[in-house]
Amino acid sequence: MRPHHQHRRHSKIATNDGVVVEISSDGHSLLINIARAILARILFIVHSIATIWQAVGVHKDNSVWSFALISVAILIEGGYAVIMRAGDERKWFSASVLLYILATAPPIWMLETEICKWRVEKDGQENRDERKDSIEEMRLQLLEQLLLVVLILNRWLLPKGSSVSREQVSQILLAYLAISSDIVEFFDVFKEKTVYTNVFLQRIVLYVWTLSLLQFPFVLTVSRARKMRLALTNEEVIVDRTKGMWQVIYDVDLWAIVLANSLQGKSYK
Repeated sequence: MRPHHQHRRHSKIATNDGVVVEISSDGHSLLINIARAILARILFIVHSIATIWQAVGVHKDNSVWSFALISVAILIEGGYAVIMRAGDERKWFSASVLLYILATAPPIWMLETEICKWRVEKDGQENRDERKDSIEEMRLQLLEQLLLVVLILNRWLLPKGSSVSREQVSQILLAYLAISSDIVEFFDVFKEKTVYTNVFLQRIVLYVWTLSLLQFPFVLTVSRARKMRLALTNEEVIVDRTKGMWQVIYDVDLWAIVLANSLQGKSYK
């Protein structure tokens, strides 16, 4: 009698970038993979549409709905991922995360700018209903902070494929949690009077905040980054002599580490 695992067949699909994806014929795991990919993109779309809807109501400008077209692009990207890669994300870059940030960050700019205007008006009006303003402000801020929650949740939810181990996934999520805790502090700056009364300072903070979000689409191999930093700290550099100079230049993990570190460094200076 043959072992059970020998009955499991695998099929290979070649993507446009030349990567061969091996897909198990196990229907249960395949359905779970696809379901996770679809659910993650639904969360992206729901939150981005909710943010756009609030921005339209607060900003009184229907042209803001144009950002919903980017949310539609998430559906197209998701369909491509399901058909070509059985829902798996690419090893080093997530297009759905980038599209989500592009669709959601500009409406959040508008919401935060409007909140700053409310604070200026509140300072100039003594008889203003502060309780009502605080509730409205808190509701919009909650919607803004949900962006990071959705990013981290979907980073865990999106299928990673067999190329990324569970240990790497956990380390990546811990790194994103650390980054998110720093990003949250940006919105505390808007409570300072010198900021919410100065449009130029508001734009600078929002620009830096958006720049810091661009770390999320790029997937770091955190364990490798940690080993590299440890090696540099101990003044020990291990070089694989089998790799040529061009192979080092085209090392995706190395460039991902450099990119994330440079973005994080610029954001928190």
